[in-house]
Amino acid sequence: KNMIQRCYNKKIHVYKPYYKDKSVCEEWRNFANFRIWYREHIIPDGKLDLDKDLLVPNNNVYSPETCAFMTHYLNTVFEGRGVKRTIEKKEVGTFDTKEEAYKGFSRFKEKYIKELAESCKGKVQDCVYNAMLNWKVEIAD
Repeated sequence: KNMIQRCYNKKIHVYKPYYKDKSVCEEWRNFANFRIWYREHIIPDGKLDLDKDLLVPNNNVYSPETCAFMTHYLNTVFEGRGVKRTIEKKEVGTFDTKEEAYKGFSRFKEKYIKELAESCKGKVQDCVYNAMLNWKVEIAD
């Protein structure tokens, strides 16, 4: 229900405009099909998020090929919120320029996510673990 609302409810787009260009694959618009995938992939844990862009960066479509479940905390790490809390407790470095600081932060974040992946091994789907090991900060043009 939340996935469909995020993608197609104009009221949600007012306060979460980043969902305007997202969609749900045709297969999952039939709830019975989504339920089959859900039951095969759900992991027993606390609050879980259905993520659509860890496995396929910059993905805009919720589908069996692009989605995975992860804890809410893990999902926030990729959004930046979880890393921000971690950085507040650690020294990333001192830099002379904005560019150097961005590179330093990027290296820190990538290393942190790899360490987090290792601590999650066996607790998350293999595809999530592998995506975390291979995750890179996107360099803006």
